[in-house]
Amino acid sequence: MTKTYLTLAEISKILGLEKSYTRKVILKYGFKPLKVREEDTRNQLTLALNVKDANLLFHLRERDGFKLKYSRGIGNEENENYSKFG
Repeated sequence: MTKTYLTLAEISKILGLEKSYTRKVILKYGFKPLKVREEDTRNQLTLALNVKDANLLFHLRERDGFKLKYSRGIGNEENENYSKFG
């Protein structure tokens, strides 16, 4: 099964930010995060963005002058790679 979303922890790692601040950034840009259960969090609810919204968030952060900590792609062939802002 292919993941169609990125968790807050994954987004934080890519942006190079703390999770609590990443949440504030997501809300600042007007995104409404999903609540998902992950095995990594022992099935506790965690916040996530779908891949399309995550790509847009990365683009908006770069547009505003912030560097991404990791620049390699995410997702699979079906999903846009955030290095290709379309």
